[in-house]
Amino acid sequence: MGKDPSFPWYPNDFDRDLHACHSSTAGIWARLLNEMWWKNPRGRIKAPRESFPRLCGCTKEEFDIFLRENKTFEFADVTVRNGFVTVINRRMFRTDIAREKGKKRVEKHRQKQEETEMKCDCNTNVQAETPPPSSSSSSSSLKKEYTSEFESFWKIYPRKIEKHKAFKCWQKLLKEGVKPTHLKVCADNYAGTCDALKTEPQFIKHPATFLGHDKPYEDYKVSTPVGATQPQVPLDKYGNPYYTVDGKDIPERQWRELMDKDAIEPNKDGTWKSKGEQCTE
Repeated sequence: MGKDPSFPWYPNDFDRDLHACHSSTAGIWARLLNEMWWKNPRGRIKAPRESFPRLCGCTKEEFDIFLRENKTFEFADVTVRNGFVTVINRRMFRTDIAREKGKKRVEKHRQKQEETEMKCDCNTNVQAETPPPSSSSSSSSLKKEYTSEFESFWKIYPRKIEKHKAFKCWQKLLKEGVKPTHLKVCADNYAGTCDALKTEPQFIKHPATFLGHDKPYEDYKVSTPVGATQPQVPLDKYGNPYYTVDGKDIPERQWRELMDKDAIEPNKDGTWKSKGEQCTE
């Protein structure tokens, strides 16, 4: 579904909430509101703390001021945990949740209509015979429900595609003894990594792949996923960040693509190498 190109702006709320704040705090909050609009769900953004200055176009000191002033004026819901910062705009987040609930109600109503039509078709049949298997399987599939634990994981995961296939992988992992809470933590860390790196949707792993037999989710079981950020990223003469991979300097966009493909891993000296290559120290 395409995103709306604009969102409501409430100048009274903005002035009232930030009238006593530093000018840099107002700028950071405006920038975050814009970023939140493109997230799913809207109104919520989570990323490693050290990535926020680049995301907001501010210094680390200015972002620290933003966090301190929010504690005083509470214009946003902010949590800092395990090296990640989550920022929520209450109005935008609440509106998006209501919108999603409305969509689910419409879908549920549509499913009930389909079930009713199927029953009517069976009742009007003058021949007393057993419905064909295809009708029975369609009816049962409409009634199929995902578990609440999986729905919670699905809400967290940054890409919504092939839900039924992902649920099969989920069930298989649970049978192997993997805890649902572990999978949700991994999904949350992966979502934070995708936010921090601004990963384009087509490069985000399918949820079924994330839960697949190679177990990519294990790469994100720690609070800061391996390779999620690289401290003190050098800049070229134009001010653009670059990364050293296999001894060659590459632009940030190319580095992100390699990260999304899980093709590289960090060296101890802050550079990167292709997976399977020997680290030269």
